[in-house]
Amino acid sequence: MSKYITVMDKYHITSERYELLFLYENIYGIFRPREFIRDYRKSKYYDLIKTLHFDGDSLEDILKDLAFFVRAGRIELKVNDVVAIKINGFLTCYRYCGLPCNLQGEHPEFIKVDNFLVDEKERYISDIHKEYFNEAFPGTSICHVYRKSNHPDDYYLYTVTAKSSDGTYCCWSSWNSLTESLNHGHYGLKTEQNCIDILQDLFNDITDEPDQYGMQQNVYSNDDEEEKQQIGIKESNIIPINKHRGR
Repeated sequence: MSKYITVMDKYHITSERYELLFLYENIYGIFRPREFIRDYRKSKYYDLIKTLHFDGDSLEDILKDLAFFVRAGRIELKVNDVVAIKINGFLTCYRYCGLPCNLQGEHPEFIKVDNFLVDEKERYISDIHKEYFNEAFPGTSICHVYRKSNHPDDYYLYTVTAKSSDGTYCCWSSWNSLTESLNHGHYGLKTEQNCIDILQDLFNDITDEPDQYGMQQNVYSNDDEEEKQQIGIKESNIIPINKHRGR
């Protein structure tokens, strides 16, 4: 019997790194820079050396606990280590500076790092979708990939818009990233906005804040600036996804 090849196997992602990038468990990870790295801002130059699940939903409490564990010798942090904290799917990263903790609640030893894991996550999603489309739909290029839902249990479900070689657009309202299966397609649409309208109607929103947690929190976008202008999507709406509230 042939072994089932998972996304982690195919793209050489450890289970811990995959969980931190894509799942919704409350977890933090410690990233350590490799020697002689070129860019301290990018996670691809870091090794994930430790992960830990936790209860609660307060960043302040996690930072306070980390500071205590470092002082007590229970966790080793080195200068330039990055701590990535995921709470209900929302990821926040801090660089460790080795400064003493202020017991009044501020933590000058941690400096917030924006977009630390964004490029890595976007690259994996881009590679996965491009490989599938090249095989299943030759002549079709991806425009955008969105979350199908902001429910934590639907972390593996996406929707896709694409442009065909004949100039028309198409979309699919279900891409299962675990099984790599694409379903419920709509074809021959005149504009990508037609696709987006269809997918927007099918988006599963469990919050009362669609502007902040809705479908437009994009996970992958075509880098073609001319096409972005053509479809009229604002730059703020074509950023990698990292804002999803929990249950």
